[in-house]
Amino acid sequence: MRNQRPERPDGQRFKRNASIRPNGLVCALVFALSLACGGCPRSSPQANPASSTAGGSGAPSRPPTASCSVDSPAVRPGESVSAQVYASDPNGQVLTYRWSATGGAVKGNGSQVSWIAPQSIGTFTIYATATNAFGGDASCAVTVTVLQSAPPPPPPPPPMEPPRFPMPQLPKLPDWTLTYTLPDGLAIQSEQEDLGTIYDRIREALTRAGISSDHSSTYAVGADGFAVVTHVEYIDNTGVPLNPRWSVEPPQKVPTTLSDFWHALIDASPGRYRVMVIVVTAQALPSLKNQDQVATPEEMGKLLSEGNDILSQALREVRGKPDRRCVAIIYEFYRPSSSDAAKMVDNSVIGGPEHLASAGLWPKAELP
Repeated sequence: MRNQRPERPDGQRFKRNASIRPNGLVCALVFALSLACGGCPRSSPQANPASSTAGGSGAPSRPPTASCSVDSPAVRPGESVSAQVYASDPNGQVLTYRWSATGGAVKGNGSQVSWIAPQSIGTFTIYATATNAFGGDASCAVTVTVLQSAPPPPPPPPPMEPPRFPMPQLPKLPDWTLTYTLPDGLAIQSEQEDLGTIYDRIREALTRAGISSDHSSTYAVGADGFAVVTHVEYIDNTGVPLNPRWSVEPPQKVPTTLSDFWHALIDASPGRYRVMVIVVTAQALPSLKNQDQVATPEEMGKLLSEGNDILSQALREVRGKPDRRCVAIIYEFYRPSSSDAAKMVDNSVIGGPEHLASAGLWPKAELP
């Protein structure tokens, strides 16, 4: 009788040739364990701060570089210099800056600051540190020498007192050819002006006309006025200066004194000659004239040779008067021929405005 096959719990019989393979059991166990541990957390290495990367690229962060400079290596106590740090970061990170110094004071922040020198002398160091976002930094330093303060400049000398020389008084004038009172606002622009301002304005007009201080003389008229007498000039029949304007015949013979100049009129070329006396005064004109005196070359030569080149400071400071005015007194001489003497013209065909405008002092439109 054959042995009967054992039955399985499900009622089925085991096959005879069935066998349990140890290797298959091991594989099943490993597979089951792997399924059981599939949801277990896996361990990972801890992040190392020292192995930070730049921008998540995996490359380690490199520190920035920095160098320092100042716009002046030496200053005086209390002065300031501009300090600059030139920094760059290889990782392209934004940099922040810190400043310090062994003396003095740092003003400002960022890559450029001001350093205020202390009151003590010596050599001081300015430090700068540039730091990126990963904590990498770079430092630099520059030195500045504080020199001893320069001695203060000497005080300026006191202003020199202008010379207060006595002004020669205008003598009584010979009878003249004509007079012309200048309109208000031309030579005198305000009743409150001092004589110096008016004198400078008239001198400017004379210079504009080519009449320098070498070709004129200045006198005082009382205690509150002045007069400028011009040299004789050679003019045409309309009052325009001719060439040579300031010399008499011959042109190369230039007189050495005003008196010689007028005496030379005896031998001058035929034609017209003019002398102008510009007066600023509150006095009545008749009080300035000698009715019995006739203008001659000798008298005018003396008048031209005894004046001053400039107006004294005492007269320049004299304030104005309401009735003060500026008057041009014209002396016109005429020599018909070389055999005739030059004589003063009593009734000129040239008016006062024409004389002044033709001489070049003021435009005709300003001389009504």
